[in-house]
Amino acid sequence: MYVDLSKTVGAPYSQGNELVFGQNAGQHCVAMSLYCLIYNIKQGISFANDLIQIMNIGNQLYSNLSQFTRQS
Repeated sequence: MYVDLSKTVGAPYSQGNELVFGQNAGQHCVAMSLYCLIYNIKQGISFANDLIQIMNIGNQLYSNLSQFTRQS
């Protein structure tokens, strides 16, 4: 498999980063994936800042849903 690095976007950290996401680190993959699909359809993903925004909003979505269902 060949990956064209000129067409690849990477974030400065992952969703598993405990310093950034605390207790949600590594647990909110589905919420982030869902928001990523929505974000990509609406405006596309071209920059690392797009990924940072996706991770932050995905984390917030996960937190809100967890509080709503009273689960961690």
